Amino acid sequence: MQRIAVISEHASPLALPGGTDSGGQNVCVGHLARELSRLGYRLDIFTRREHAAQPAIVEWRSGVRSAISPGAAWPCRSPRCTGPC
Repeated sequence: MQRIAVISEHASPLALPGGTDSGGQNVCVGHLARELSRLGYRLDIFTRREHAAQPAIVEWRSGVRSAISPGAAWPCRSPRCTGPC
Protein backbone atom coordinates (compact mmCIF):
# COMPACT_ATOMS: atom_id res chain seq x y z
CA MET A 1 0.00 0.00 0.00
CA GLN A 2 1.37 3.40 -0.99
CA ARG A 3 0.89 6.54 1.05
CA ILE A 4 0.43 9.99 -0.44
CA ALA A 5 0.89 13.30 1.38
CA VAL A 6 -1.34 16.08 0.04
CA ILE A 7 -0.76 19.71 0.99
CA SER A 8 -3.84 21.89 0.76
CA GLU A 9 -2.66 25.20 2.13
CA HIS A 10 -6.03 26.86 2.33
CA ALA A 11 -8.86 24.37 1.91
CA SER A 12 -9.73 21.49 4.18
CA PRO A 13 -11.91 18.65 2.88
CA LEU A 14 -13.57 18.74 6.31
CA ALA A 15 -15.17 22.10 5.45
CA LEU A 16 -18.77 21.92 4.30
CA PRO A 17 -19.29 23.29 0.78
CA GLY A 18 -21.07 26.61 0.75
CA GLY A 19 -19.63 27.75 4.06
CA THR A 20 -17.21 30.61 4.58
CA ASP A 21 -14.13 30.09 2.42
CA SER A 22 -15.27 26.70 1.12
CA GLY A 23 -16.76 25.25 -1.99
CA GLY A 24 -14.00 25.14 -4.57
CA GLN A 25 -10.59 23.87 -3.60
CA ASN A 26 -11.86 21.84 -0.65
CA VAL A 27 -14.37 20.02 -2.89
CA CYS A 28 -11.63 19.27 -5.44
CA VAL A 29 -9.18 18.05 -2.78
CA GLY A 30 -11.88 15.88 -1.20
CA HIS A 31 -12.91 14.35 -4.52
CA LEU A 32 -9.30 13.59 -5.48
CA ALA A 33 -8.67 12.01 -2.06
CA ARG A 34 -11.79 9.82 -2.28
CA GLU A 35 -10.90 8.58 -5.75
CA LEU A 36 -7.27 7.84 -4.87
CA SER A 37 -8.36 5.95 -1.74
CA ARG A 38 -10.71 3.85 -3.90
CA LEU A 39 -7.66 2.88 -5.94
CA GLY A 40 -5.98 1.62 -2.76
CA TYR A 41 -3.82 4.59 -1.80
CA ARG A 42 -3.72 5.93 1.76
CA LEU A 43 -3.68 9.72 2.02
CA ASP A 44 -2.75 12.30 4.63
CA ILE A 45 -4.05 15.75 3.74
CA PHE A 46 -2.10 18.49 5.53
CA THR A 47 -4.28 21.56 5.81
CA ARG A 48 -5.61 24.28 8.09
CA ARG A 49 -7.68 23.78 11.20
CA GLU A 50 -11.45 24.12 10.67
CA HIS A 51 -12.23 25.06 14.28
CA ALA A 52 -10.34 25.56 17.52
CA ALA A 53 -11.36 22.19 19.01
CA GLN A 54 -10.44 20.12 15.95
CA PRO A 55 -8.07 17.24 16.76
CA ALA A 56 -4.66 17.28 15.09
CA ILE A 57 -5.58 14.24 12.96
CA VAL A 58 -9.09 13.35 11.76
CA GLU A 59 -9.94 10.13 9.93
CA TRP A 60 -12.05 11.77 7.23
CA ARG A 61 -12.82 8.73 5.08
CA SER A 62 -11.53 5.20 5.01
CA GLY A 63 -7.88 5.56 4.05
CA VAL A 64 -7.94 9.38 4.16
CA ARG A 65 -6.79 11.44 7.13
CA SER A 66 -6.85 15.19 7.51
CA ALA A 67 -3.91 16.45 9.54
CA ILE A 68 -3.30 19.97 10.77
CA SER A 69 -0.28 21.49 9.11
CA PRO A 70 2.28 22.42 11.80
CA GLY A 71 2.33 25.99 10.45
CA ALA A 72 -1.46 26.44 10.43
CA ALA A 73 -2.45 28.98 13.04
CA TRP A 74 -5.79 29.33 14.81
CA PRO A 75 -7.28 31.82 14.57
CA CYS A 76 -5.97 32.98 11.25
CA ARG A 77 -3.69 36.00 11.48
CA SER A 78 -4.02 37.06 7.86
CA PRO A 79 -5.53 40.55 7.43
CA ARG A 80 -7.91 39.26 4.72
CA CYS A 81 -9.49 36.62 6.94
CA THR A 82 -12.67 37.20 8.85
CA GLY A 83 -12.92 33.66 10.15
CA PRO A 84 -10.89 30.47 10.35
CA CYS A 85 -8.19 29.86 7.80
